[in-house]
Amino acid sequence: MRADHPAATLVDYDQLKLLENPFARGYHFRFAALGLCCALYWHIYDRPALFIWFPVFLAGLGLHCLALRRLPDGFAPSVSLRSIIATQILNGLLLAFPGLYLWVIWDGSGPDRILSLLLFAAAGFQSLSMRAAQPSLLRVDLGVACVTIAGRVGWLWWQAPATPDTLLMSIALLAALACLLRAGTGVRRGVARVHRHAGQHHADERERAILQFTGGVAHDFNNMLTAVLGNMELARLSPAPDDRSALMDEAERAALRGAELTSRLLALARRDHLAPRAEAPEALLGPVPEMAEMVLGAGQSLRVTVEPDLPEVHVDAAKLRTALLELISNARDALPDSGGEIVLAAQRSAADPEKAIRFSVTDRGKGIAKTIQGSIFEPYFTTKPRGQGSGLGLPMVRGFVEQSSGRMGVSSRPGELTVVWLDLPVVTENAAQRSPKAGRIAGL
Repeated sequence: MRADHPAATLVDYDQLKLLENPFARGYHFRFAALGLCCALYWHIYDRPALFIWFPVFLAGLGLHCLALRRLPDGFAPSVSLRSIIATQILNGLLLAFPGLYLWVIWDGSGPDRILSLLLFAAAGFQSLSMRAAQPSLLRVDLGVACVTIAGRVGWLWWQAPATPDTLLMSIALLAALACLLRAGTGVRRGVARVHRHAGQHHADERERAILQFTGGVAHDFNNMLTAVLGNMELARLSPAPDDRSALMDEAERAALRGAELTSRLLALARRDHLAPRAEAPEALLGPVPEMAEMVLGAGQSLRVTVEPDLPEVHVDAAKLRTALLELISNARDALPDSGGEIVLAAQRSAADPEKAIRFSVTDRGKGIAKTIQGSIFEPYFTTKPRGQGSGLGLPMVRGFVEQSSGRMGVSSRPGELTVVWLDLPVVTENAAQRSPKAGRIAGL
């Protein structure tokens, strides 16, 4: 996100492309139905104009699709919308043509004008549903609607000026347009209100997370500094060499805990020092069972499964194993007192099987309550008793995964199981030259 543009001028172009893509899944049936109606109209009334119009309309949609592909990804300034407004106007006019054509050719009999009004209503509903979140695009559609109503009213007065039927139909058309404009304004205001409330909620959550984070860091460092300074002061006052040595050892251990906390905070900030290299998944997971023996309790076991013929992964092996041990520790705490099995697996990612390998840790423990699933990645958030959890484990893992250009996700059914997975990139030709960059968290 660029700092020289206020947040209000930024547009989520990923969402816009998804909503505006005319050839997205789900629209194919509409195009097939529209083409069939055009063919039937030609067959029944011997008027081929709509059948000729249909491929022209598809070509206009193709131009709009090309314009969408040229838009930036993610959030970017709204000025980039100008590149698709021209194609939107073109497609709006093309979409308006059948309705105006049916309105003009009506000879006093047949369903032409009814079909014309149905097309106007369909276009209006489409505008309200697709473009309510983008006021500039919605204004274009409403402007086209005004032009089409003006064309219908103008044709009425051209054909039969000042007749009761013309006057009544004109009032009805203008009333329909007024309803559409009012609905468009109302929908837009409603969307804006939702966005404002969501923004305020996000700001409140962000402030809460910052206060929680800074309070946790200050508390931890205060404890460690107190241990270091207190033991050093006692060592200075102690006359016995053995006592001084023991006190200095305790001060050193407290300082090392501070260094470990600093390392965790660097991982959380995606600024840890990583040394990624190509590693086979089975080699990455090979030492983990022995390492996990130190954290597993009585009646608990770890089973490792690796899908055959997996490509190599571009990752820091030591940091990945540390992250997996953190996940295994969380899974251990979730298991019942009677014990249970934890499954560590490596397989192709379901989201992108050609470009990522998924490492997952599964336990059939108590699961994660839905009310806190949105908070588990927040620094210093923990459900463990005071003194038994730092609240930095999952945030640290997330920071490592994102710095490794990966994705992280959690799925849980309370009382049944929890699956935490990491998608990490496979080795590509330029993987060795690629710098670690930010990744994403998948939705819960």
